[in-house]
Amino acid sequence: MVLLETWAAGRPTIVNAASEVLVGHCQRSNGGLWYNNYDECADILQSVNNQTKDRLGQQGQRYVKENYSWARAESVYLEALAGKPPAIQNLSAAAGLQRGARRRAE
Repeated sequence: MVLLETWAAGRPTIVNAASEVLVGHCQRSNGGLWYNNYDECADILQSVNNQTKDRLGQQGQRYVKENYSWARAESVYLEALAGKPPAIQNLSAAAGLQRGARRRAE
């Protein structure tokens, strides 16, 4: 939730690469960067300029509006009530859902 709230405010994010979910959101949105260790995190903090931060924040904000706005949630809900299958707009998102489902089933 914090990730999406940060993007809703138009701010960029930095996430730990150990979380596939957070990295997946960053990849789909182009709104954040991820690190594997302290040195990578420090490099990101020291090397990313303000223009890049602004662009990451804008891209994250667009991702939230397109996928997690009240209008989008209502649309998905009404489609479900009408018996329509949910439209997954991003194939990488679908692949991530499938991987997660397999892990839970094991």
